[in-house]
Amino acid sequence: MEKEEVIKLLNATDSEGAALVHYVAALNYHEVIPIIHSFGGNLSVKTSCGLRELTPLMIAAAQGNEKTVKKLMRLGASLTTASSIKPTSSA
Repeated sequence: MEKEEVIKLLNATDSEGAALVHYVAALNYHEVIPIIHSFGGNLSVKTSCGLRELTPLMIAAAQGNEKTVKKLMRLGASLTTASSIKPTSSA
């Protein structure tokens, strides 16, 4: 498998707009974070579905997953990426 294909798979999102790293952060699988990072996974990717856009760091912090938060920060996950609330259409 080509490197570009691996990166595309790592950063692919599901129907909820979450990538693999979002689930890893939510489940506190901090041992997996360096593997995702080493293969080109984006550690600061935002969810792309729903009203809120959240990064893996935000998810890990909200869950109280301290080891995952520390690992994400050590590997360069953005500390300045703000959560945003998408506007809804008014009818």
